[in-house]
Amino acid sequence: MSRGCRSHHHHLISIDQPDYPALLNEIHDPSVLFFGCGEKSVLENSNTAMVGSRSPTRVGIANAQRLSGQLSSLGLTIVSGMVLGIDAACHEGALLAGAKTIAVLGTGCDIVYPARYQGLAHEISRLGLLLSEFPVRVRAAPHHFPRRNLVVTGFSLGTIVVEAVLKSGSLISAGVPWSRVARSLRFRVLETTGKPEVAISSLEMVLP
Repeated sequence: MSRGCRSHHHHLISIDQPDYPALLNEIHDPSVLFFGCGEKSVLENSNTAMVGSRSPTRVGIANAQRLSGQLSSLGLTIVSGMVLGIDAACHEGALLAGAKTIAVLGTGCDIVYPARYQGLAHEISRLGLLLSEFPVRVRAAPHHFPRRNLVVTGFSLGTIVVEAVLKSGSLISAGVPWSRVARSLRFRVLETTGKPEVAISSLEMVLP
């Protein structure tokens, strides 16, 4: 498993268990089983998804970290995909605020992808949760990530997009037009740019 994930922190979360995220039952074809590494109790929290560009500006990274920390201080748990760029910055912002965060993986929980995030994965599993539909030893594959994106947004109250257009790869899943994805998942989206004046007052645009 990821470095530092203790054996008693390995979890199987099935769709017939009470701790299965209720919002995931509302998406099309919800997964019957998830694998977890970390604190399973974090699934009971109110979640906000944060996703964005894999090639962000420095201002975008700073915005993502700051907004993630602000949302965490309000009691929301940040959910993202622990990939290059904005996703990693969102997890880092939550951790810097002393909060829990959830990383939804496109690999098994024992595979850290990209490998440079071994340390980040360790901190998330220590203070939050690594979550995956894929069993151990399953490596990254292109077709895993559209499904991973649906899980990230599927059990979140809202989605914040940082420095990425709504038709970007961070949100489009399996070629489905964004408008259809948003309607089917019943969440609202706030898109931010690299402007430093992104404010917490915009939260009302995110939560239903």
